[in-house]
Amino acid sequence: QANTPGAFSRRAVNVLSFLDKGDAEAFAKLCGFVWVIETESETEVMPLVFDIGAAIYESHGADFVTLNNLESIGLLRYDPNFVLNFFSDRNSGKLASQEKCIARYFDRQLFLNMSKDVDNSVRIGHTFFTNAGKELARICRGKPVDGFYEYVKEQWKQYLAEADTSEQDSIGEGYAILDELIGFVESDSTDGSVNHDDLIYELRSKP
Repeated sequence: QANTPGAFSRRAVNVLSFLDKGDAEAFAKLCGFVWVIETESETEVMPLVFDIGAAIYESHGADFVTLNNLESIGLLRYDPNFVLNFFSDRNSGKLASQEKCIARYFDRQLFLNMSKDVDNSVRIGHTFFTNAGKELARICRGKPVDGFYEYVKEQWKQYLAEADTSEQDSIGEGYAILDELIGFVESDSTDGSVNHDDLIYELRSKP
C-alpha cells in the first residue's frame, strides 16, 4: 500500500516506524503552529517557531526537548542559532514584482506585501519540516492555538499588506485532525508502536 500512487514515500514510512503515541501527540501539538504560505508559484507548509521560550509555545508543548525529539525521528529540523527566511522563488531568492503571497492559518489568512524588486523574504523562525514531516503535516492538521494568529501577525507586521484579515474556510479541506492518528497509534498496538500498513490505509481512505 505504501508503494501505490498517493501513499507515503518510503522515507515517510520509515519515519512512521519510529513514531509512538507520545511522538504522535507531540507532532499534533506542533501542527497547531503550522501555517501554509502560498504564492503564484508554490505552496509551503511550515511550523512557525520564532522564540521557543515564548509562553505561547511552552504552554502548548512546543519546547526545546520536544522539537529535538521530533528532529531525531526525522520529522523536522530545528536550530535556535539560525533564523530562517522563506523565498518564493527557490532559484533566485526573489518574488516577481506584485506577486501575491498569502499566509493561511486554518480558516484565517494574512496578505503579505512582497512587491519589492529584490530581497523579498519572510522570516519564519527556527524550524522547518523535512520532506517526511511535510507529507504527514499535509494530511494531518492539528487544532488551532488560541492567540497564535495574532502572535504571528505581530511577528510579521513589517510584511503585512492592506486588507490582511480575511476569513476563509477552504484551508481545512482535505486535512484530517491529527487526533485520529493518535487514536490509530493507541489502538493498533499494545506496545505503542505504529502498524503503518493499517495507518497508511486509514489515512488514505479518509474523504
